[in-house]
Amino acid sequence: FHGDYYFWQIDDVKISQAPNHDLALVQSIFLPDTTNGRFLEYGMVPSPNTGGVVFQALVRNVGTANQTNVTLTVNATRTSGGAPLYTSTGSIPSLAPGTEQVISLGTIFPATTVANMNVSFNVTADSTDAYTLNNSATRQFAITDSAFSPSVIAPVSQSFSGTGQWGSPAAQQVSLGNLFEILTADTVTSATAYLQTGTNGTQAGSSVVFTVRTPDPADGLPGDLTTVLFESDVYTITSQDIARGFIVVPFPANLFGSPQDRVVEPGDHWLVAEMFSNNGANRIRFLDDVTFTMPWFASVLYTDQWYNNGNAMRMFMNFGRATTSSTSVSELGADVRLNLYPNPAQGDFAMLEIATERPAGKISCEILDMAGRLVASQSSQIAGMSETLPLDISALNTGLYQVRVQMLGGSRTLRLVVNR
Repeated sequence: FHGDYYFWQIDDVKISQAPNHDLALVQSIFLPDTTNGRFLEYGMVPSPNTGGVVFQALVRNVGTANQTNVTLTVNATRTSGGAPLYTSTGSIPSLAPGTEQVISLGTIFPATTVANMNVSFNVTADSTDAYTLNNSATRQFAITDSAFSPSVIAPVSQSFSGTGQWGSPAAQQVSLGNLFEILTADTVTSATAYLQTGTNGTQAGSSVVFTVRTPDPADGLPGDLTTVLFESDVYTITSQDIARGFIVVPFPANLFGSPQDRVVEPGDHWLVAEMFSNNGANRIRFLDDVTFTMPWFASVLYTDQWYNNGNAMRMFMNFGRATTSSTSVSELGADVRLNLYPNPAQGDFAMLEIATERPAGKISCEILDMAGRLVASQSSQIAGMSETLPLDISALNTGLYQVRVQMLGGSRTLRLVVNR
């Protein structure tokens, strides 16, 4: 076969007599209860957002005889063992040779108990199957207290997506997105992403910014920056992150001197990771889960436009638990307002606007590139409670930078885009 992208050939063809009785479980399905307005499969769901699960399976008769009383049995059991948390069956009267049909169970799995589960699917009929290895399947499923993800906890097979993979030349700035169907209003406190490591994996010094966005009304894909509800600060990947294999990046209650509302209301929301490789100097790549194929509109990636990823990115929303900072310098409070403009900056100076409710005193500003290298710094003394300071950026090249401001015993990091 000669296709646009794929090529293959087949030889050593053998024709065998098909057995009379042989059922095959083609696909196991976690169909959410669509009465709640949810249509996607998720491997990890917080208990307030489950909304019930309808287990289904696509079953095919690959034998030569009609099969009667074709029955699907599903058990959900903790991975640690014990009695099943859920057992149910569903059946169809008959299935003709060469045909397939979806079988649904008679009861909805309420999915309210926090647990890691193995969900087993098994299909039988009145007749004894000639081959039983294709009659069953087992998948992971988790009800969590806070983590929400289309991927399962520990995928058996994984791929990855990130910078340096596509395009000519390969894209050095990539965005990845997962769609989340929210049923109950909740507070998103952080995002988790698993890193591709090893020889061709993520490198320290790369960086990422997470945003939560509403869909574009035109196509349902992640909207532009005007649809961003809230965002993280710039997070620079460290060697410790790579050794651990994942990152947890908080969505702060205050960012760039302004509070941000991190509550997501019922409806569709995109978690988007904007990934930066410092013009190819430091790769950044996230793992994805190839346990099952996601619909085209559910997991996407962006280079010059949005493309279907197909797999479920291992990128989670985390609810209700704030991540505390490990730095010894505390975050500046809401009583300090900082504004950096123009942003993007094209000239020799960017202006830092400061407003506080008490005398600011000494202010230190450090500008770091996305590899975490200090590229400029300056200090100033302010007697009053408001000031606008010019920051000399004449030596900076086009790119994304972090501006770390320290004052009043705390710090805050702002993003600065330089566009020459």
